[in-house]
Amino acid sequence: MALNIDAWTCCCLSSIPTGSIGVVQTFGEYQGWQEPGCSCICFPCTTVLPVSLAVNQLTCKSECKTKDNVTVVVVTAVQYRILKDMVKVATFDIASPLDQIRAEVDNVLRSTFPSMTLDESYEAKEKMVAETLESVRQAMGQYGYEILNVLITDTRPEKSVLDAMNEINASRRREAAVEKGEANKLLKIKASEADAEAKRLAGVGMANMRAAMAQGFQDSMKFMKESGMNEKEAMHMMIMTQYLDTLRDFAGSHGSIVVPSCDGPFKTSKNPISSQKPKPQTPHPPKKKKKKKKKSSVPAGASSDSANCGISDPAAGSIGVVQKFGAYQGWQEPGCSCICFPCTTVLPVSLAVNQLTCKSDCKTKDNVTVVTVTAVQYRILKDMVKVATFDIASPHDQIRAEVDNVLRSTIPSMTLDESYEAKEKMVAEILESVRKAMGQYGYEILNVLITDIRPEKSVLDAMNEINASRRRREAAFEKGEADKLLKIKASEADAEAKRLAGVGMANMRAAMAQGFQDSMKFMKESGMNEKEAMHMMIMTQYLDTLKEFASTHGSIVVPHGPSAVRDLRSQMPEPAGPSGAVPQRASSPKLCWTEDSAQ
Repeated sequence: MALNIDAWTCCCLSSIPTGSIGVVQTFGEYQGWQEPGCSCICFPCTTVLPVSLAVNQLTCKSECKTKDNVTVVVVTAVQYRILKDMVKVATFDIASPLDQIRAEVDNVLRSTFPSMTLDESYEAKEKMVAETLESVRQAMGQYGYEILNVLITDTRPEKSVLDAMNEINASRRREAAVEKGEANKLLKIKASEADAEAKRLAGVGMANMRAAMAQGFQDSMKFMKESGMNEKEAMHMMIMTQYLDTLRDFAGSHGSIVVPSCDGPFKTSKNPISSQKPKPQTPHPPKKKKKKKKKSSVPAGASSDSANCGISDPAAGSIGVVQKFGAYQGWQEPGCSCICFPCTTVLPVSLAVNQLTCKSDCKTKDNVTVVTVTAVQYRILKDMVKVATFDIASPHDQIRAEVDNVLRSTIPSMTLDESYEAKEKMVAEILESVRKAMGQYGYEILNVLITDIRPEKSVLDAMNEINASRRRREAAFEKGEADKLLKIKASEADAEAKRLAGVGMANMRAAMAQGFQDSMKFMKESGMNEKEAMHMMIMTQYLDTLKEFASTHGSIVVPHGPSAVRDLRSQMPEPAGPSGAVPQRASSPKLCWTEDSAQ
């Protein structure tokens, strides 16, 4: 029966963008494809479906388990495009191409990773890429999909394992620890050498100062005697002069000295430390998040039953099962045909490749509960469409039952690790069993892929924790070795520093002794006896000690005043006599040091 439609009344324009082609269908029947650009079509009898020929990239994430029981997430990028010459197959003969690509990638990766440790998986990246590329090309090439490249962009272990690995790498820096220890040792040795030399030079300087002061005492005694003073008065004059010089040094410093003989109460300078309390920060009120109004999503297109009575048009990739008063009459190809409705009905049946995902809970030989995810790829045979449509009520449930039957018979005889290794064996058994069961009902089973074997979460966490603990133990060992090296180097540096400090102190004492000897010599030459020279040296050191306080920011309380300077000589301890006997000590002056609050 011919159907004539006026082309002028139904003429429309079809525009196809660059990088795509238009799949032309007339009443759902494939007619060919058109190049990019503008063309006239007879709508709605003829439709044009744009199909992109550009290179696309599909990102797949696969969770896998390695041989050393580490859970890793492998990110794979698959680059593909549709071949122009096979656009009909790519458009109508496969229902979910992206899901099938993901299943192929999961199948290869989850078959390869269980045979390698985590470290080996990083090294075998090129091998896994080649295997994945070959498998996906073989599976998708027959459907008009050209697989250009496969890239494994990331292999990321579980976070606890990753943290342990980073800790190991941080702890393995023994070389850095050795270099750091050597550098610290050299710095400490050089500082000790400088300190020892400084002490020696301080002793030499002190000796030279004492010798110069003794020479000055000699000259002062000479001039005072020439002016009419006796020896005792000249010595008191020199001591008083030194005492007043000491007070003058305090006057020019930031410290304070309290002399009990002064009038008025003791005055101490206190500079309270100003403390600024930080202003309490007023918390800002939390910003209210604006609730986004949910937009009601309306599907772009909705299918509706044909309102044209007596016309049947099965889509491309399908056939129409014809029934007359419910009795099977045959099937018709895609396209437009006339039927006597409602006596005759046409039921569209897709012949495209579909994928059914099955999840099976199983128990292994070592009592681990696992969830096995299986992808079954199938299609209906055109010659057996009557059996596939009317002789089986729930084909999907029957396929799932066959998959569960095989898996729950096979996995309980294997341990968890053996089940990962026996993946190919289980795939072959499932494929044979499902083909045998569904082939008689017109279902062609093309492929079976075990895409995941996932243990129960607590078991998975325990596996990751075991691996992380092992790696933490290795990290602790490496860290301990590094700390040991640092401690050894520090001890060596400390021992050398102490030795050099002793050498410096010995040199300083020797220089000071030499200075004392020279001072005694000059004082004897000025007319003092041994006892008077010793008293003079001790008194000079006492006043030098008071001068040291003047260079600091502290305070000192002296239990004597200027009038008691004359008694200081009598308060000094008596030197040893010629026989070596030490006489009884007089009460020595007391110094009280307080830290200035202004420091």
